[in-house]
Amino acid sequence: MSYIPPVGDAVDFEFNLDASIEPTYHAWVRGLISKYDEPIALKVTALAALGSPKVLGEAISDPLTGLYEIDIAPHVGEVLLMATMDYGVEWLPSMLIQNVGEVIHPPAPNRYIYVSLTPGMCGSVEPNWPTTGNVTSGDVIFKAQPLFEPLAGGYLKPTIEPK
Repeated sequence: MSYIPPVGDAVDFEFNLDASIEPTYHAWVRGLISKYDEPIALKVTALAALGSPKVLGEAISDPLTGLYEIDIAPHVGEVLLMATMDYGVEWLPSMLIQNVGEVIHPPAPNRYIYVSLTPGMCGSVEPNWPTTGNVTSGDVIFKAQPLFEPLAGGYLKPTIEPK
């Protein structure tokens, strides 16, 4: 497939759908993610809109602006986008939490995630998972946060730009 530029525009790239060949262009999908009219950091996944479902690329939206951009080249067709919260890993007895901000979820999903406020070793007994405030497991304090439903949008065409 070849790109035909508008009259007066120069072009020095060709569309190439063979993923084994490095494309000479970018195929950007860009946008803004917000929740309740506020920017939010979410994982944004671009999926091929036609044919077999295929992940074309991923990004994390900026927590301060909500902006994201994903280069999906060599794909040049329409895409569907999904924005999801970090669901983290399942809590396990005596698991090590190395950093503040790590995300976990309970073994029995309750539509909440828990973000570590302190690093350390979790306890050997599963805590009761509150839906507000904090919970302590061993040395670790977690803050409860609601798990938002995924956001989805489409059908979007990428913006094609030469490299």
